[in-house]
Formats: sequence, structure tokens, C-alpha cells
Amino acid sequence: MDAMGCYPMFSCNDWTQLPADLDTISSDLVSVTLVSDPFGNYDKGLLLSCFDRVVPLKEHYVVDLDLPLESYASATDILNLHVKHKARWI
Repeated sequence: MDAMGCYPMFSCNDWTQLPADLDTISSDLVSVTLVSDPFGNYDKGLLLSCFDRVVPLKEHYVVDLDLPLESYASATDILNLHVKHKARWI
């Protein structure tokens, strides 16, 4: 059986227990595919101890919505986002 985590994110209450959890079910599985929570309390070493292959999917960005948009995006970026949004409705 293949085990595929739900996208967009796989999360654990206790990441230190992930290796033991996987060992418990490993005899029933052929593969495990998941996208780990970018805010999870783990490091690459922990993932490498659990999986034969660890590959980054993509970068994630975090913004503080209490800050004004201009504090982390240029005027050109904001204009481009506005134009793209309007273009979807044409």
C-alpha cells in the first residue's frame, strides 16, 4: 500500500515521534509521500532519518498581515498583482 499525505501540508503534534510512528506502520507500506508543514518543529536531519529521499517542493513565504503591503512588496509588485487579478475577470 502507498501512503500519501493530504496536501497541502502534513503536520505532527510531536515530530520527534515520527520515526517511531512510521516504524509501526512500515511493514504495511510500499511508500510514503508527503509535504511537511513548513512551520513544523523538525529539521532536515529528522526527515532524512525517516525517509530515503527528502526533496524540497517549493519555497513558502510568510507575511504579517498586520503590516502594510508596501512594507514587504514594491509598488511594481503590487501593481502587477492588481493587473493579474483584474486580467482573470476579463
